[in-house]
Amino acid sequence: MHLLLITQGQCQFEAPAAESRKGKASGSLSALGAKQAKLLGQHLGEQLKSNQSRIRLMCSSAPGALETMRPLAQILRLCPAVTPELHECGGFQGAAGPSRDEICRRFPEFDASRIPETGQGCESPAEACLRAATLARLLKHRASAEGTASEGLLIIVSHPDFAALLARFLLVPAQGDLSVQTYKDLFPDTFWPLNDTGVSHIILGVRESDRYAADAWLAYWNRSDHLAEEERTGVDYKRIGFGRAAEWARLGEGGSGLLAKFTEQRVVRRSRRTRAEIIIAAVVGIVLAVFLRARRA
Repeated sequence: MHLLLITQGQCQFEAPAAESRKGKASGSLSALGAKQAKLLGQHLGEQLKSNQSRIRLMCSSAPGALETMRPLAQILRLCPAVTPELHECGGFQGAAGPSRDEICRRFPEFDASRIPETGQGCESPAEACLRAATLARLLKHRASAEGTASEGLLIIVSHPDFAALLARFLLVPAQGDLSVQTYKDLFPDTFWPLNDTGVSHIILGVRESDRYAADAWLAYWNRSDHLAEEERTGVDYKRIGFGRAAEWARLGEGGSGLLAKFTEQRVVRRSRRTRAEIIIAAVVGIVLAVFLRARRA
């Protein structure tokens, strides 16, 4: 089974003008976040639409995750399952998450039948770990049962901390500690940061017996090819004390106020020249060659 693990787009509380970071798990997308979700849908939708019959969609019940999933679901013409196990670590702190009726009213094309009638609440760090570990075991069991014949594709839209926690339980389960006391303990040694709408590809249920015993493969982590440099957000350099990396690292300005000096999409576009540009370049090359020969003569 192929798992595409995607984080939601930038939420309103994360936007530069936001006055508070409260409501972390329950915020709607900012204007930039909505753009990120649209670009994600267009990019992945075009890439995957020929494989529609093999795809399943799952997302968190948080508004930002629902809004992120919607453009892709519309392009693929699939019904996402709103899944209670996918909310952010800590849950909906300070207020309950959206109720089942609210989700059905705002997102009628989604299946919210598993969401509690009154919405989801908060959780302890240990409960977050247990949730991630349980979901990781379930996904591995499902992948093993399916085998490789169907080569199913599961697309999950969740949140940065929980996506990193779930990936750790899938890829290095021995490092998972279910007895954590604080949220800082969730990632005691390493943290796997993700951009908003960053895409990670994990392959489950495949065992190459001749060489490796692993049943989970990391194909790539945190790709955001659908975004230009100035559209990338999520990894906050400023909060961890850095800033200059924003000029080259393809993760966005990260609160540093610096934009990338290397703009990947412009370089890619230059390499994909139109026929007219190729002809003009060839003519210029011929003229230059003739001129240099004339000078030598």
